[in-house]
Amino acid sequence: MNNTDRAQYLKLFLKARRELFRAGRKADKESKHFRAALDFSVEHGIPSVFLEASYIYAIKDVNQASSLLETNDVIIPSEFTGLWEFVKGSLFNLLGNRIEAINTYQTALKDPNLDSPGLAWNNLGISLSELGRNREAIEAYQMALKDPNYDTPGTAWINLGTCLSDLDRHEEAIEAYQMALKDPNLDSPGSAWNNLGNTLSNLSRQEEAIEAYRRALNSPNYNSPGKAWYNLGNCLSKLSRYKEAIEAYEEALKDPNLDSPGLAWNNLGNMLSELGRHEEAIETYRNALEDPNLDSKEKVWNNLGVALRNLSRINEAIAAHEQVLTLPDPTGKQKTRAKALLRILESGLTKSSLSERDRSLTSSFESGGDSTIENRIIQKIEQGGVTQYDRYSQQESSKQQDVISILRGWCSSVTLLEGSHGKWRGGGYFLRWQGKGLAIDPGFDFLRNFHDAEYHGREIDAVFVSHNHPDHNSDLYSIDDLKYELYKRRNLNEKYTSKPYCILWDEDTSRATKFGITTPKHHYTPITCPFGYPQANDLSNSPWHLPFRITPFQVQHAEDVPKALGAVIELLDNESRSVFRIGYTGDTSYFDGLASNLQNCDVLIAHISQPKLVELQNPEEFHDSHLGYRGTIKLLKETKPKLALIGEFWAGFTDLRVDLVNALRERVETNNILPAGIGLNINLPNLDIQCSECKAPIDHKNIKVAPPPLSHPFGNLSYLCRQCMIY
Repeated sequence: MNNTDRAQYLKLFLKARRELFRAGRKADKESKHFRAALDFSVEHGIPSVFLEASYIYAIKDVNQASSLLETNDVIIPSEFTGLWEFVKGSLFNLLGNRIEAINTYQTALKDPNLDSPGLAWNNLGISLSELGRNREAIEAYQMALKDPNYDTPGTAWINLGTCLSDLDRHEEAIEAYQMALKDPNLDSPGSAWNNLGNTLSNLSRQEEAIEAYRRALNSPNYNSPGKAWYNLGNCLSKLSRYKEAIEAYEEALKDPNLDSPGLAWNNLGNMLSELGRHEEAIETYRNALEDPNLDSKEKVWNNLGVALRNLSRINEAIAAHEQVLTLPDPTGKQKTRAKALLRILESGLTKSSLSERDRSLTSSFESGGDSTIENRIIQKIEQGGVTQYDRYSQQESSKQQDVISILRGWCSSVTLLEGSHGKWRGGGYFLRWQGKGLAIDPGFDFLRNFHDAEYHGREIDAVFVSHNHPDHNSDLYSIDDLKYELYKRRNLNEKYTSKPYCILWDEDTSRATKFGITTPKHHYTPITCPFGYPQANDLSNSPWHLPFRITPFQVQHAEDVPKALGAVIELLDNESRSVFRIGYTGDTSYFDGLASNLQNCDVLIAHISQPKLVELQNPEEFHDSHLGYRGTIKLLKETKPKLALIGEFWAGFTDLRVDLVNALRERVETNNILPAGIGLNINLPNLDIQCSECKAPIDHKNIKVAPPPLSHPFGNLSYLCRQCMIY
């Protein structure tokens, strides 16, 4: 056979193969391209086994695949040896024998007559990735893309993107999917769109992910719509768009080719439960448990138990959670959850909700007749009444309205060098506007200072983190735990409830922060603020409905936090119009262009840190990682805020807060500068200061700042009106 005939056959074979794979289990040997390739092979004496094997692979007939591989009477012309090894590799893959598949693909690639090695490299990559050998798989896909004769590179780009995403190289994955979508021969761009949606969702870019899933569903020849509908449902659920998520999961379940409908049934049940439709949720959880391919039945049993408990079907709920304890649980999370839920059920049983049998089980505890040590502990728990979490949930919120509260004393790890007296407390900032609260850079001691200021955890509706240093984000985990506990008890207090809170953070913090709950309901999907051109985040939109617009911008801080941010925070009125601007430098050195991001701010919070001696001696010298003395002077002169709050003081040597602010006032030639310390509350929008003693509102131009007493160095400053001062 000459080279032209071999090349012609290969072209026909590949067309037939794509046709078969596009049809999947509905593949037909009478289809156009299959017949053309078969007729050509008969005419030229080429074994039909290549087409037969491809057909078997397409319809996923494992038994036929095994029989074909065991057949020894197939005679393969030498010029087709590589092609036969390639086809065998596909059959080994179908049988789940990845190692044999890899070996046969590698054998195929050694054949110099293999006209299009790109396809073999691509399939080798698939087998490697299925074994978790993603880095080797990436190399295989890259080799496939170097083949000039590989006529469907889009497939390799998709597979490359999947591997990159699995390695958390999401930005590279996005580029790979976009390259795939440029391939005019890509059979089904739906796969690329679906995978692109998954990667965008992993980056918390949910709206873009939703658009990608919808593009997948509108793609021609896309044979996995159930998968895209399922992913769309997951994305919508993260945005608390429960009704839309329900519709998506229902559409997913209409796809007979959905690999594991149990997952969709489970997630559908979760959405129904969120809407209080517990009877329907119970039915869907039971449907999930009927899926033989479901590998997370322990999670579904727990979810079923919770739904049953919500309907006061206590015995059935207990049975559901006990079922979890009999199942394998690789991570142990669901068994731990089941035991905790069982403890809750047992501690929460009341006579009105129990059967006669259950009442008899608890009667001895009530009467004190059983004196075992365990039952005495149980009685003491019962006498204690509600948990401390429940008590906290029913406490009143603060009386503060429309205020900036400084909850930050000192910076850096010097705040760790203290005992219970809190000599060098760290913290952050808290902004309350129109009944909603925004925590800014909650570092060491933030929650401690927050509660000392008589705020309540439910008042935190959003958190903004500027960069990944612990003195700016260490209490983020504590806030998340607190909000989780409050959300669980959101219905305990008719006056107060708890909605999910919003997180906005820089890219460094996003990569470094892993919360313990993989599918949280107590916070929305975090918003990762891109590093680069300022991009506004309007939280007045759904689902947050918060009166803030936050526009981060890039700053220059330290090498270990290359994506550090500053921000402008706008307070919005009822029509989402900006009525007040707060500039926040975060931690940054002074650089050309910094001031342009902070123009027209009513309040500027500027971080100075410890000035270097050379700055104080030479006006041309600037701090290399913070504003420092000269950078703060220059920034204040360029921005001219109505009120400047100077923070991020360092206590490494001595307390320079008052001295530095006095010097800044002289150099900038304005008294509208105050040191930001714990206990400073600024009313908005009039900028009155609440006196530390009498709490009266005082014009910020008339407030007096008193240093801490000599007996308590590095302690809190006092902000006093004239009546509370001793002259």
